Amino acid sequence: MCCIIHRPKGAPQIKEEYIRSIIIWNGDGWGISYHNGNDIVISKSLDMKKVISKIRDLEKKDVEFLFHARYATHGKKDLINCHPYQVKPGVLFHNGTINTYIYDEDKSDTWHFAKLLNKRIKNSFMKM
Repeated sequence: MCCIIHRPKGAPQIKEEYIRSIIIWNGDGWGISYHNGNDIVISKSLDMKKVISKIRDLEKKDVEFLFHARYATHGKKDLINCHPYQVKPGVLFHNGTINTYIYDEDKSDTWHFAKLLNKRIKNSFMKM
């Protein structure tokens, strides 16, 4: 099953062996989300060295972030299916499976759910 880590501002550095263990067991892609002061930034990778480097860079800058390590249950093992997904006004990370209609077998259940959420939010956001 996927793994989600929240690293708050001021927290100690995440141990290297912990990150590597998570990535080895959840090796189907990784995503990180953080706020840069103006916007929510999403960074995704299929390269373990790149994601560890990104984590270390954010820790050095003492930036709060969320990290997702994917264990694929639906869809291809590619960047499109890595979390997080932009869901206005924030992001979506998910751990587990979602019982949703899958019309594109190449895409994950979470991709389909994020697309549905964005459509619902867009259609109802100002109707409250």
